[in-house]
Amino acid sequence: MTADISKPHKAYKEMAKHWALPEALVGGTPAMREAGKTFLPQEPRESGGAYSVRLNRSFLFNGYGATLRMLSSKPFQKEITESGEVSDDFRALLEDVDMCGSNISKFGRAVFEDGMQYGLTHILVDMPERDVTRDIDKASQKAENIRPYLVSVSAKSLISWTSEFRKGANVLTSATIKSKKWNNVGNTQELVYVYTIIGEATIEVYEADKENGTPKHVETKVNSLGIVPLVTCYTNKTGFMTGKPPM
Repeated sequence: MTADISKPHKAYKEMAKHWALPEALVGGTPAMREAGKTFLPQEPRESGGAYSVRLNRSFLFNGYGATLRMLSSKPFQKEITESGEVSDDFRALLEDVDMCGSNISKFGRAVFEDGMQYGLTHILVDMPERDVTRDIDKASQKAENIRPYLVSVSAKSLISWTSEFRKGANVLTSATIKSKKWNNVGNTQELVYVYTIIGEATIEVYEADKENGTPKHVETKVNSLGIVPLVTCYTNKTGFMTGKPPM
């Protein structure tokens, strides 16, 4: 792949222009002070020292963050329960949808809050890797906990995508997800930036040792599903794969 895979989609850049204010509001006083003159301008005749003193004694009442959490919790005041007959496998999925101990209600609330913050959010369906050369029956899959699970992908993390118009609808053909991980290096750890490009036929992984570094190809895997298993949830849709903070 010759294109700069770390470069965000133009539509992503347009969306990001609307994220600074709600992120600072959610971050409260520390975020407001860190933003400095962006949201607390320096007066024309105010000295740098006087401004610094005023900045460090200014506090932000986080009404926005409280409202965001309150609204996001409303649909989940009662636990989500299944109706009718469901299989044991599906019930297990509802009880731990992300393989991190979150049930469907806890996961849904977090996803909805992220959507309310940015105008949209995403859910990726994933599955643990296994040795495809080894035949494995259903009992072994259950014993090894090899099953589908859901991954919450924030609007900030899905930095680029491609699509095609098919049978009267836009179809997602690739999604580039940026994430971070810590690699063990001797007795310490180093932060690595990971770019995962999920296509209809393959999944490509790139890594960079710094945020603006050049990503290097790590591996290419087969996507046997033949689709990009990602669902976008909108709270204020402005177009295909785009949204704007509703608050």
